[in-house]
Amino acid sequence: MESALTIDEIIFNKEIKKTNFIVKVYCILLIYRTFQIIIDYKYYQNSLILEEWLFVVLFNGLLLLIFFKPNWQSALLIALLQSKFDTYFACTTVGSNVTIFVYFYFASYYYCLSLYKKDQDKYKFNQEISNFKFLLALTWAILNLYSLVHHFNDSHWLNGTAFGVMLCNPYLSPHYQFFRDLFLNHNTSYLITTKIISYGFIILQLLMVPALLIKKGRILYFLFLFFYLIGITFFIDTSFLSHFAWLLFFLLLPIVEIKNKKIYFIKNPLKLSNHTPKINKVYFFIIGLFVILNTPYFDKVVKPVVWLMREWDTYDLTNRKLAIIGLKKVNLFNSYQIDGGGKWFVIYKGNDSNNLKFVPIMDTNGRKTNYHPDWLHTTNHGSDFIFLANTFQYAIGQERVNYSNSLTPYKMPGPVYERLIRFDFNKYSLQAEMTYQVHFYSINKYKNKANPFIKSLDSSINYKCTKTNLTKY
Repeated sequence: MESALTIDEIIFNKEIKKTNFIVKVYCILLIYRTFQIIIDYKYYQNSLILEEWLFVVLFNGLLLLIFFKPNWQSALLIALLQSKFDTYFACTTVGSNVTIFVYFYFASYYYCLSLYKKDQDKYKFNQEISNFKFLLALTWAILNLYSLVHHFNDSHWLNGTAFGVMLCNPYLSPHYQFFRDLFLNHNTSYLITTKIISYGFIILQLLMVPALLIKKGRILYFLFLFFYLIGITFFIDTSFLSHFAWLLFFLLLPIVEIKNKKIYFIKNPLKLSNHTPKINKVYFFIIGLFVILNTPYFDKVVKPVVWLMREWDTYDLTNRKLAIIGLKKVNLFNSYQIDGGGKWFVIYKGNDSNNLKFVPIMDTNGRKTNYHPDWLHTTNHGSDFIFLANTFQYAIGQERVNYSNSLTPYKMPGPVYERLIRFDFNKYSLQAEMTYQVHFYSINKYKNKANPFIKSLDSSINYKCTKTNLTKY
């Protein structure tokens, strides 16, 4: 009976239940996301090749296995395959990094649990899990710290205008019209407020690692993570990143138990003890290697040393391998993305050019629309394939898929809007031929300084699409 259990045992059981629940939710989200990507990718190509089928079956098989029977082997393989999956299907996001970190933690957690079940008297389970939770929190903090490298080289962040511009961008913000009205009608107040938020965000990112290392400062770490989650959930579109980051947040929170009007919780849920497991030492070495290779100014010393070793590509190769396990300098919410959305397109289709209907990808204001039902509020058109592999590329200025921005350009070549026309025709058209029309819009913020949000319809293109050809006319 639970009443006969000690507080430590009650908290221990709650921790296991919480972790198992988060694992199941994470698996459901990943399976759902993977299904969206694969279905749309298949329609674009009309089929999947054998190696793609094998990869998809393996990845989803591991997710189903850990869902029904949590184990460290499946979690480890998922962590190692996540980056390859997202890279191959052109759907890499910061959510991929979070997923990799979390599944490494799941692997460590279930490995420790298996050892604990074999010898409960000798194995210090809570101590080991505290170590792994600390490393999970540290990797997230380091990811944020090194994103500052890009922020400090970005004019929007240096001028304090980053959040102000993002919130007015229809491609990024669901409430863009509200913030545009604030900008136009209360310009000074809006700019001051968003400048405070922008600089405050940078300061909090800079303090994440020190706050984590100082026990009494960890409340600052959790506050930053909480407000970050509020921002990417309600104000900025980030696809599945907000969902994965919320799960990370709840995973890191300590278990609380109320008994006899007293509050109990895991002591030091984020802690490195003197008894550091060997696996943790490996993690520390890998994190240290990432820091050495990517710290500004210090990396200028490292590169000549690598050159003296006559290993010409060692530096870049090592960084690419570290990226596979989630460690890389994140380039998120900087100018290339903040200014994105200044150009967009709207697609229409029909039996002829006089009878066209709207294809729900982008609306005339540059806002993403739901091509598929958006059950989980991901604001990604209903699929990360449409979002990350297509409209996002166009929004940041990469209008064509080619060898400079894709690992498989020979499989998905050409302008983004032509790719989406082909995809839509393959998915929904029951006819041998369909007419498509693409309208191109833009905003010239320098043309009308009183209202920098005035759009213009610049041009349009007509296409005839068949099973084998896509031609302009």
